[in-house]
Amino acid sequence: MRRIAEHATGLQWSRPSIFRREFELRSGEELLATLRIRGAFRPVGIAESGDGSWTFERAGFLQRRATIRAGGAGTDVAEFRSGGLGSRGELTFATGSKFTVGVNFWRTRLEVRSDSGEPLLTLHRRGWCGRTADVEIHSAARHLAELPLLVTFGWFHYVMLEQDAGAVVVTG
Repeated sequence: MRRIAEHATGLQWSRPSIFRREFELRSGEELLATLRIRGAFRPVGIAESGDGSWTFERAGFLQRRATIRAGGAGTDVAEFRSGGLGSRGELTFATGSKFTVGVNFWRTRLEVRSDSGEPLLTLHRRGWCGRTADVEIHSAARHLAELPLLVTFGWFHYVMLEQDAGAVVVTG
């Protein structure tokens, strides 16, 4: 797989099979990243790209926190904390970098912004049951070392919000 930053335009997350929680990030026909989600009550995401691999694990009451580890390492490289219903939160890296992750009311758009509020990444969900999303990488993000993680974790967070919404409808 090639690096995500080498393809700043025309990126799309998709779910090839509705029967598996596996997703692909593509630029045209080229595969750039995958995300597999395992477990139901304590989901773990495994992301792989030409930039590396990471695991995302949700924790806490109402899943308001997620930890990110690089390639099976035992230490966290970043942590996500959200408030309320999880539609907005802060992603903090061990290096000190901070990003805001937010989803609009209709859950059709997820945005990642810098600590100063500058837009860096937007995922535009479309399609039946949110199976696909167009990825828009803004110019300010193209050279960020955190870009691959922002793209993969952003999609993981989006998928988890959809899962949570489905659980509310089913148990409602």
